[in-house]
Amino acid sequence: MRPRTVYGREYAIKLLSKADLDEGEYFAQLSEATIHQSIPAHPNIVTLHRTLEISAFLLLLDLVPGQDLF
Repeated sequence: MRPRTVYGREYAIKLLSKADLDEGEYFAQLSEATIHQSIPAHPNIVTLHRTLEISAFLLLLDLVPGQDLF
């Protein structure tokens, strides 16, 4: 059994599927992650902590209870 890592806070994961995307749609999603990474910390913008590109783009964000991740 793997030890469980506890970070002391909750995060949200936004999954941007790459399935069936044309080239323009793919680069639009890539742009979303790239632009969000370049934004400095701001109290009114959800912080993007990490990104991972596999069969989808995974964005690790601050959790904002009761809100969606548009």
